[in-house]
Amino acid sequence: MAVILVAVVIGAYLVVSPNGPNNSSRQTSTSGLATSSTGSISASSSVGPMSSTASKGPVWSNGADMPSPRAETSAVAIGSLVYVMGGFGSDGLASTRADVYYAASDSWKAVRPMPVGLHHAGAAAVNGKVYVIGGYTVGWVPTARVWVYDPSADTWSQGAGMPTKRAAMAVQAIDGMIFVIGGATEAGAISTNEIYDPASDTWSKGAPMPTPRQHLASAVVAGKLYAIGGRESGIASNLSVNEEYDPAIDSWSTKAPMPTNRSGIAGAVVNGRIYVFGGETLRGTLSTNEVYDPASNSWGSAEPMPTSRHAVSVAAVGSRIYIFGGGLTVGVSATPTTYAFSP
Repeated sequence: MAVILVAVVIGAYLVVSPNGPNNSSRQTSTSGLATSSTGSISASSSVGPMSSTASKGPVWSNGADMPSPRAETSAVAIGSLVYVMGGFGSDGLASTRADVYYAASDSWKAVRPMPVGLHHAGAAAVNGKVYVIGGYTVGWVPTARVWVYDPSADTWSQGAGMPTKRAAMAVQAIDGMIFVIGGATEAGAISTNEIYDPASDTWSKGAPMPTPRQHLASAVVAGKLYAIGGRESGIASNLSVNEEYDPAIDSWSTKAPMPTNRSGIAGAVVNGRIYVFGGETLRGTLSTNEVYDPASNSWGSAEPMPTSRHAVSVAAVGSRIYIFGGGLTVGVSATPTTYAFSP
């Protein structure tokens, strides 16, 4: 029986039924990436000029390349500065590299390296400091360590370790607390929700996520955390599940699923909407960009990334979302490319 889909264009994206079929990804290619440079420190919240073609609606542009090709980095913004930590290169080895991206000048600067190499870690910012949590160390061994970077002093210190060693999890800060949810242990995907208080350097437990998973995207809107997609084990177990966590009442609820089952993804928020980028499937990597509106509990299709990739890190500065590195092919691969997306 034929199925008729009715779609309505709202703003800059296409709204589709939460129960509709998966959208196929439109893939394009790009060339001519900019080279990186070093800029001076700026606390401005403005975003700088980048190469793009003027047009109405959503726009993709090329930014300065990362100083080295990396995937599975951890990225977090403080004002107009984005800190990009760790990851691995095409050799799959955990990196200690730490860089800051200056959105206002589209330039990079190296900062003090991390004490240990990490990839698949999570990062969050609280009170001007960057917290890098968990991840894989050398040999792809999950860790529970918490590393704290102070940009004002360019120093690293160690916080109290997580109760659970893990990698490829969701990490988000809400009201001065850091929530670490799901991820992969040596035994497989978990649903564990552990909460770190930087002020007291202590951990507590929250309600576990209903669906155990790893390599998921996460974002915060209006004080609630959204855990989106991911997988249970390999990419054959990719998920579209979307679950909302309300820390005020320590409870979870199920929301409209993402149109495309995918993992190795990342998400960021502009204007109260969550944009979820890339991923990997049995068919290869994706350029997919889908947008979730928590207010209407609905999904839409946004302009896809210029190239397909997974294992990216993302951060929003003002009305732009920056996408860093990632892998062009499934598994271990790395690129230095920086993109900016203006919804």
